[in-house]
Amino acid sequence: VFIFGPPHRAYRQEPTFDTASAYLTPLGTVPVDQDTIGRLVSESPLFSISRHPHVQEHSIEVQIPFLQTVLEPGFAIAPAVVGELTLEQLQKAAEFLARIAREKKTLFIASSDLSHYFRYEQAVEMDRLAMDHIKEYDYELLYRKLMMGETEMCGGYGTILVMLTARLLGATEARELGYTNSGDVTGDRSSVVGYGAAVFVAPEDARTK
Repeated sequence: VFIFGPPHRAYRQEPTFDTASAYLTPLGTVPVDQDTIGRLVSESPLFSISRHPHVQEHSIEVQIPFLQTVLEPGFAIAPAVVGELTLEQLQKAAEFLARIAREKKTLFIASSDLSHYFRYEQAVEMDRLAMDHIKEYDYELLYRKLMMGETEMCGGYGTILVMLTARLLGATEARELGYTNSGDVTGDRSSVVGYGAAVFVAPEDARTK
């Protein structure tokens, strides 16, 4: 399972994988697939490996208990923070990832919040823009809107990387699973954080499912 999150605590540009051998949660230990990581790093300068940006990074680790709940035991993860890459760099990285993914059963996850600390109505408007571009599978327009600041996703680059990789693996559509923000939970709509979820899917075909 590749998990891509944003580097909140340390600046990185290229996807940077963790050097850790495993992640430990209250549900148990999940090994890190260092063999696959080593292969990616050795084959392409687009990827690197370092413990530093992962030491205090929460965006990746919060996904792991969900995986431990829904997947059979025995899976491994390849966690990376993804910084500010060009669309061309993201496309090239996706080509490497797709090639490796074809060799084994692989899942890709991008971890991201949406907008931060806007009033409720503005947050919903900005977040709806991001979610609509994701649903339309329009990664180019999503990239441009993120660069122009018209919408916000701290993990936007990782999300686009997953969209590009999934497209190369046969995905043709995105399905929105849900949207909410902190104002819906706490009742305080003066300054909210947005959250959304979507899945990228291929046709119901045995070759691509």
